[in-house]
Order: sequence, then structure tokens, then C-alpha cells
Amino acid sequence: LLAAALALAPLPLALLPGTSASASSSSSSSDGSAPVAAPGSPQFCDPASLAFVNCPLRENDVDWVEFLRSVCESCPLGRPCDLGVDSLAFQVASKVASGRGATGGHYQCIAGVLASMIVVSQFYLLTPDSAQIKEMLTWNRSLRPFPFHTSQFSLYTNMVPLRLMMCDADPTVYSEMENRFVPKAHLENTGVCGIAYSDELLVRRCRARRKGGVTGEYLEEASRRAQTLREVKCPSSGSISVDPELHSKISKYTERGEALHCSTHKGMWQAEMSDQHKCVLVSIAHFLGFRPGQLVFDWGSGCGHKLSWAKMLFDVNGLGLDIMSAAVAWASVHSAGTFCHADGRDLRWVPDGLFDFVISYAAIYHLSKIDQCHTGLQLVGKLRVGGKAFLGWNRGDVMTNWEWMTCLRGSKFTLPQEAADASEEERERLPGLPGALAALAAGVEVDVEAVEDGFLFPRDVTNVQGNESFLFQYPSYSLILTRIA
Repeated sequence: LLAAALALAPLPLALLPGTSASASSSSSSSDGSAPVAAPGSPQFCDPASLAFVNCPLRENDVDWVEFLRSVCESCPLGRPCDLGVDSLAFQVASKVASGRGATGGHYQCIAGVLASMIVVSQFYLLTPDSAQIKEMLTWNRSLRPFPFHTSQFSLYTNMVPLRLMMCDADPTVYSEMENRFVPKAHLENTGVCGIAYSDELLVRRCRARRKGGVTGEYLEEASRRAQTLREVKCPSSGSISVDPELHSKISKYTERGEALHCSTHKGMWQAEMSDQHKCVLVSIAHFLGFRPGQLVFDWGSGCGHKLSWAKMLFDVNGLGLDIMSAAVAWASVHSAGTFCHADGRDLRWVPDGLFDFVISYAAIYHLSKIDQCHTGLQLVGKLRVGGKAFLGWNRGDVMTNWEWMTCLRGSKFTLPQEAADASEEERERLPGLPGALAALAAGVEVDVEAVEDGFLFPRDVTNVQGNESFLFQYPSYSLILTRIA
């Protein structure tokens, strides 16, 4: 715990330009030093627990007990604060974050300083000058007794609330999106995307479609299928098992998820690429024709950022699936949609024929060729007839578009005789085989298109060099699948 770390080894930190935190003991004194510690570990919103984090009752004209009381009244644990700039909590937080009134430039209550930074970051963009404070704000730690977690600073600094601008302005939906966020990304300013609409334009267009083009029959059908989506039960994640080869490919995402990359512009990637990922989502939404009320299944959803943009800008409802538990946990709290931690190779638990669209970006290529094929067949089966799937950032050096076409047209590559006749034990090594067989037995047929990503997303196909266009460079290509039966 951060509380224990600070109590055992308070650090002389430079909190802001010209200020530092002094290392001092947690003993009480008559002029407002640390209160008597409560027994056991520090408790949220308990003034006596301030002693655990070496916080005095009062220092530098800051009453930490009053600040604690104020934030606990207005800031639910792990959620945005409901307070204004005139509130006591914000006034104290802004004073501490700016360094005003710090006699001798010292603050002893490090947890209080970090809590103050989190409060102010919900209103203003903060960039701490202190390398030590920056590092502490990246820790995965609770700030007890203050009702915050260090990850919230990154969340409020790098992301924007989803409900700041949404197509669906219904009060119920608005309330549900209280703690949902998307990375700050503006296609109109990046220069990397062929589609450069602003969020405001996309939202206004979506609202116009909701008002002008939605019939009662359409709404009734959309409502029925949305209810079916809400009733989907995630499978048990205890049975997830992957072979060493697949584990070696995806282990890096476990590290990124646990390092709280989801609250940054990196997401599940090594570099900051939220602009490019938003470009992919908006481009595909236009290419496929997202319509308010429709359903989208995101295979390999990671942090859920794409489903959040889809809900925000196009008012579609989504189900996300990912094998990374940390990413799913984050998405379940901070992204729009339903998210399941599961092995995406076996999709029999997902209702057939439910979704208007399937999207999967830079995910399915991690699988073996036979697993890619089995998974692709199942994903088509989850579409309504006429529905479309986008499988993006396939790698030509991993599985060619011709191999995909061979797979999806039901040739021998799809279900080699040895797989179809495999024993139960052998089939366990092919988790997607039963679902693929079921899709073929149901008469699923698909039309296949393959397009190089360089022709789908960038503004200028002749200028897709450098890191900012990395995702759109050869040999990446996308598959557009249409279920025709």
C-alpha cells in the first residue's frame, strides 16, 4: 500500500517548482501534527488513519482533516467527484497543487498532495514538474484514507468523460456513463486520418439520424436485440488455457494491462496511438454503416476504447471480449458496453445471428492459422444475415488473404479431415472447432473482401511512413466479411 510505503519511508520529494516534502515522524503535537492512528490498516475517510500516511492534522494553512471530510462527501471511491470550483475540496486542492501557502516549500502529507492533484485534474490539465511526483502518480496504489487511487490521475489527464458529448442524450444513458472515459483524440487535428470529422459533427449527425430516420418497427426490433445482449452471460474464465506459442505472443499485453496502460494514449500498445485507433473506428463505422441502436461485437476489445467511441459517436451498443483479465477489468469500469474475459477461440456462448457488426483489430492474427479460420467462421455466425464483419490489421506474412478466402468458403483448409474426425482429446487442442462446425452446419455463407489498410485509413496513401502511420503500412490488410446466408 502507498500508505504503508509513506509511513515507513517518507521521502524528501520536490512536489512542485521550489517545493519539497519533508521527512518527519508521525508523532502528535499540540500545533496540529498527526492524529492518533487507528488500529490495523488505514481506512477510507477515517481522520485517524491520516497518521498511517504521515499526515498532520494541519500544515501550511491546510486542514487535512477538513479536506478529507470534504472530498469524502463529494468524491465516491474510485469515481469522479461531484463538486464545483467554489467547493472547499477544490479550493484546498488547487492551493496544494499550485504550491501556494507552503511555508518553506514543504508538504509532509504526500497522500494529500497526490489526492489534491487528482481533484484538480478533473478540471484542468496538470503536468507535474517533479519527476518524483510523476513517478508516484503512475504507481498502482490506493491513497487511503483519501478516496482515490493513483491511477485516477492518468485517467483524468489522458481521457475525457464519455458523456461530455454523446449521441444519445437520454438522462438514463447519461447517468450510466458517469465513470466512462475515452482517450483524448481529435481526428480533425491529427493529419493522419482520411476522415477528419470533429466529434461535434459526428454527434450532431448521429442525433439527426436518431430523430429523422428511426421508425417504430426499427426501434422495437433494436430494443428486443439490445435486451438479448444485456442477458448474455460471460463464460467462466477459469477454463482459459493457451499453448506456449500463443502465450509468448500475448504475454506483453498482460504486462501492459497490469501497468494501467488503459488509462493512457497507449492502451494495449507500446506507443501512444489513440489518434490512429480512433481513426480506425470512425473510418470503419462509416465504411460499414453504423446506425443508432445497432449491435457490435468487438473480438479482442482490449481496454474497450473502440466500443466507447462507437457508443459516443454512433450510438451503437457493444459486447467486448478479451483474454487479458486486467484490460477487461478496466473496460468493465471505464468503457461503454459489456465486457467478458474469455478465450475468444470458442464462441459457442455468444448468441448466433445477434449482431449487426463484428469488429476485430490487430487481435486475431496472434492465433495459429487453423484457429484464425475457426474463429473467423464463428464470428460470421454471430452476424445477422446481411451483417458485416471487419477483421483489421491482418498480417500478410502471417496469413494471406487467399488463405482467408479458402478458409471462409468451406474448403479443406477450413476443416481438414483429420480435424473433423479428431478424438475428443485431440479436439481440446482445437477449441474453435466445435463452434466452426456448428456455423457450417447452420449453413453460414460469407462474401469476402480484402483491402490493404493503406487504402482504408490514411489521408494520403503515398505518405504512410514513420511511426504516426505505422498501423497503416504494408503488409497490414483488412477483411470485410458480409454474411449472405
